[in-house]
Amino acid sequence: MTKIKIPLHKIILFKSKTLSSGDHPIMLRVTYQRNRKYYSLKLNSSPDKWNDELSLFNRNKEGNIKLSHFDGRADKTFRKMEEEDREFSFARFEELFFKSSKPVRLFEYWGKVIESLEDENRLGTAASYNDAFKSFKKFRQNKDLLFTDVNYKLLDKYRKYLKV
Repeated sequence: MTKIKIPLHKIILFKSKTLSSGDHPIMLRVTYQRNRKYYSLKLNSSPDKWNDELSLFNRNKEGNIKLSHFDGRADKTFRKMEEEDREFSFARFEELFFKSSKPVRLFEYWGKVIESLEDENRLGTAASYNDAFKSFKKFRQNKDLLFTDVNYKLLDKYRKYLKV
């Protein structure tokens, strides 16, 4: 069995985003080969109720139990991915971590990303993603595919398609 690099993860108070209540969301940050992705844990806190050093709530036992659960689940997911002997991918991590029983399909995921951008009022970025999505769908003749099917050869064909 080949040893894959294990991604790093940490639970953080995401201070870059402030909710209407004044709190900040608590996110799971996953880093792999200098790429970072943040996952909402559907929890939030104010900075004065959060311990950055320990990545825990101050005086909130129930909240800290939830955080411990998420941390353990991330560790378990990474170990399972290592046992699969496949290269790490964020899509596969999401599938396992969020217990998605069905494989992640590219068009569905792309649509969710666009929807999320629109919800965050990032309309310019959402429009760009949507244009790229329409172009890729046209290239694929509306045939969806799994994330695992996206590879260099496919992307090179798409690049050549765009040049025409």
